[in-house]
Order: sequence, then structure tokens, then C-alpha cells
Amino acid sequence: MSDQRRVELSSVSLQSSGKYRCEVSADEPSFHTESKSDEMLVVVKPDKDPSITGGQTKYHAGDQVNVNCTSERSRPAASLEWYINGEKVKTESDKLLQYTPVNDSDGLETSRMGLRFTARPQHFPDGHLHLKCTATIAAVYHMVTEEKVEGQLPQTGPALESKGVYSGGSILLPHTTWVSCLMLTLLAPHTPHLLTHL
Repeated sequence: MSDQRRVELSSVSLQSSGKYRCEVSADEPSFHTESKSDEMLVVVKPDKDPSITGGQTKYHAGDQVNVNCTSERSRPAASLEWYINGEKVKTESDKLLQYTPVNDSDGLETSRMGLRFTARPQHFPDGHLHLKCTATIAAVYHMVTEEKVEGQLPQTGPALESKGVYSGGSILLPHTTWVSCLMLTLLAPHTPHLLTHL
């Protein structure tokens, strides 16, 4: 399939990556020559989508989120990115843990990136924490893995109200809040007649 204008490579391997040059020469008497070169990259795409590991089934506000994204066996190593609730985590963020790709004996590489942060109430906008990891190799491979984890906000119970306090007799105090009831209850054992004067 190769001719003067085209070259076709069969059974390419990782070693086929490199700079390729085409040269065109004029006939005599000038023998003018022009050439142009370009890089060719042989890519081996991962067999599996990137995976997210280390996560919990539920997070409470204040919990430590500690997860890893792994893209296995490719060439070159996939470039990984993390997203929290759809927002990309910046490369310079201290939430990210960068690991050196691991080389296999056959020349393929496994890339991994960690994500560490403390869960806050704002991380659960709809009651869940959304984590996404993307793996990209040049313009030929882009895969996404997402996890949706249930989130639990701190319990803030409503203010309690009481319509009366019972202490050795039948005394009703209308429109008494919980705070004042508590104060009266704490004082009552030491001043048994205090309630009757209030």
C-alpha cells in the first residue's frame, strides 16, 4: 500500500513511535530538496475504565474522604483528573496526591491519583457527594468513572417547648420556653418553693 506519496506501516509496536520524515528532491540540474517531519505516537489504550477505590458508603460532615483513581496498563500512562460535585479539582490543589506511574515488564504503565479532603455540609448539595475521575490519553482516549455517595449532615434538632413544669405539685406555666424550663428544673431541688413565687 506504500507509494511515492504514502507509506503504510503494518504490525506497529510501541517501538514504532518516533519522528518520521518525508523528503522530496528535484531532478537535475538543481537537485533542490525539501523535507518535513512529524512525530507519530503509538498508543495502547487501557482494557478497563478508570476505577475509584477507598470510598465509604456514607459520609458525615467532618469525615475524611480518602479515595484513589487508577487507570491500568496503557501507553503512555493516562492523565487523571478529579471532580467534586462536577467541579474540577485544580492540579495545584493540596487535595490531590500525585503518584509516579508504575511500569510493567511489557512497557505498559498504570497511573494513579489520590483525592483527600474533609467533607463539609456544602459537599452534600442534594444529600449526596458526587465524585468523578477522568482518564485521558492524547486525543484518542477519554473515559469517565463516577460515584454517588450518601451524605449525612449534622443533626440540629428544633427548639423544644413546654407548657408546664411538674415539681411536687400541679403548677402550669403557660408559654414557657425550654431554656427557662430547664433553669427552673435545675433550681427546683435546691429551692423547693421557688416555683410558687414565679
